[in-house]
Amino acid sequence: MEKLKLAVVGVGKLGSLHSRVVSSSDFTELIYAVDIIKERAEEIASAYSAEPLIDYKDVKDVDGVIIATPTFTHYEIASYFLKKGVNILVEKPISLSFREAKSLLSIAEKKGSVLIVGHVERFNPAVQRLFSISERPKYIRAQRMSQFTGRSTDINVVFDLMIHDLEIIISLLDGEPKLHHALGFSFITGKLDFATATLKFNGCTAELTSSRVYDRKLRRLDVFFPSGLYAKVDFAEAVFAKFLPKGDGIEQEWTKSVTTEPLMRQLENFSKAIRRETNRIDYSAVKALKLAEEISKVAENSL
Repeated sequence: MEKLKLAVVGVGKLGSLHSRVVSSSDFTELIYAVDIIKERAEEIASAYSAEPLIDYKDVKDVDGVIIATPTFTHYEIASYFLKKGVNILVEKPISLSFREAKSLLSIAEKKGSVLIVGHVERFNPAVQRLFSISERPKYIRAQRMSQFTGRSTDINVVFDLMIHDLEIIISLLDGEPKLHHALGFSFITGKLDFATATLKFNGCTAELTSSRVYDRKLRRLDVFFPSGLYAKVDFAEAVFAKFLPKGDGIEQEWTKSVTTEPLMRQLENFSKAIRRETNRIDYSAVKALKLAEEISKVAENSL
């Protein structure tokens, strides 16, 4: 099978990881490394035998484009490529607003292009194990915390961190949870650096907490089911655990995955979408952005 020709636009920290994965896979090749900082584009291009570009509009004749630029540029760059019928994978969040996201969705549907959003956590093997449970959850608790790093300060913590869990919960419940309560605080950036939200959907309650001013890194999802089954996902360690009451005790199952890294699995999904072997549009990502926007507005009013 001929390799898909891809370009990565924005080759900073995350874009350089995308470039490495694209170059190391058996089914894609990196044609262009694009960045407004010339030296950075040249460095990544040299490392992976690609052509450096400063202007994304100079990208031509590729099968797809990965956009890893700051969030405020997503709409401009994504809409440019989608209008030309180019398949794209854009890093999360898809854009700064639900209005922009709906516009990108409309263009992709009209042009028949692929629109995948970089919610890489869904490709974590532990999350895939969670999705394999057929029973509907009764209660979900999501905690996503980190120490302050200074990255992604152009967006608040809901768009930066919580949106990962929102997308997973939307996919897990196969619907659109309704916002019941939200609260947030700003400590460093002038935007929400801590936020908590409660969602409800068809008998299920989900409580989410995200912070980028915590004392350590924490990425955890706890899911409780009506049958008594309790499942836990540790994203950082790729660990999935199940606990089920049995007799006078609890039956436990622990699984630590050491398979392909999530970013490579995401690239595989993007490639399959380009070849029309799987869904070509991430509707759940647009729903997650809508919910993130609602949570942000309510939490900001609590400041």
